[in-house]
Amino acid sequence: MITIEFGTSPTETLILEITGATLLPFGGSAYDSPDHQNAWKTVNDWIRNSGRFDAVIDLDSAMRDPANPTKLLPDADTGDHLHPNETGHRMMAEAVDLTFFAGILSSAVGENSKNLPNTFSLLQNYPNPFNPTTKIKFSIPTRSLVTLTIYDILGREMSTLLNEEKTAGTYEVDFNGNLLASGVYYYSIIAEKFNDTKKLILLK
Repeated sequence: MITIEFGTSPTETLILEITGATLLPFGGSAYDSPDHQNAWKTVNDWIRNSGRFDAVIDLDSAMRDPANPTKLLPDADTGDHLHPNETGHRMMAEAVDLTFFAGILSSAVGENSKNLPNTFSLLQNYPNPFNPTTKIKFSIPTRSLVTLTIYDILGREMSTLLNEEKTAGTYEVDFNGNLLASGVYYYSIIAEKFNDTKKLILLK
C-alpha cells in the first residue's frame, strides 16, 4: 500500500493498493538463456516473497508446464514459447483472485471507503445553475442517519433525496428538478449534530 499526500489538507491523500504479478516462463523462446532464466527466477522470487505488494497474482505458477517449469503449458502457447494464446489468456484471467479487488472497492456508488473524511461537510451542487439535473456531494466521518432535503425559497419541502443511515464516507446524490419551476431552491443536510444548507438555482 502506498499513501500519497498532496496539498496542505490532511484529507488530501491518495491510497494505492499495489498488486504484483509474476513473469511468465519463456523457456525455448528467442529470449531463453541461462542469464535470463536466472533473472526471471530472481524477479519472481522477489515478487512472491518480498512483502512489497498487497497481493500477488502468480501467473508463472498458473501457466508453467509441470513437466518443464521453465516453459509455458503447450495448450497455452502460441508456438513461440513466449506469448500465451487465447486459452492462455483465459487461464491468466482465472488466476486472478477477485476477492482482493472486492475488498478494496466500495460497493456503494459515490462512496470512497479508503479515503475516509474526518469532518462532516456539504459541498456546493454542480452544475449550478442546472437544468434539470445536478449532483450534491457530502461527507460524513462516522456512521450516521443522513437526511438530505430540497426546499423552495419559502421554506416549503419539495423533495427528500435521502433519509437513511450511511457508513462513513463521501457520497454523491443526483437531484432531478424536472417537475419544479425555474427558481432558487435550497438543499439541507442533517447528520448527527451536523446541519448545513446551500442554495441551488434551477434555470429552464
